[in-house]
Amino acid sequence: MSLRIAAATAALVLATSTFALAAGPVKFTLHPQNHSGEVGNVTMTQDGDNVVVAVTTDNAPAVAQPIHIHKGTCDTLDPKPAYPLTTLQSGTSTTTLKGMTVAQLQGGDYAINIHHSTADVPTYYACGNIPKAK
Repeated sequence: MSLRIAAATAALVLATSTFALAAGPVKFTLHPQNHSGEVGNVTMTQDGDNVVVAVTTDNAPAVAQPIHIHKGTCDTLDPKPAYPLTTLQSGTSTTTLKGMTVAQLQGGDYAINIHHSTADVPTYYACGNIPKAK
């Protein structure tokens, strides 16, 4: 009898953790930096063993903009990118991070940072902290 209870409990835990991963996307805002006026929205969605990061911005310059996930926060950003994202073109970028979970990104101090352009990477144009899991 206790084997059945253990199996039922294990099934419930598995179902609950699977549901938690599929609970919905994480959304947050990118705020302007260096008087850029560029603002954005990020949606991170779990897709199996991958995370899809979709970014849209307003007031983006008419140039390609490097965009990365950095360790730290917007106030204490590690300048070395932790995860590169697809270059922002015309205010949009979509990247699939393979072998990653949204929970991993929410479990550390990470921020998404947009640079002014490929010619001016040191100038930050927008940034948003990845929110911690609740």
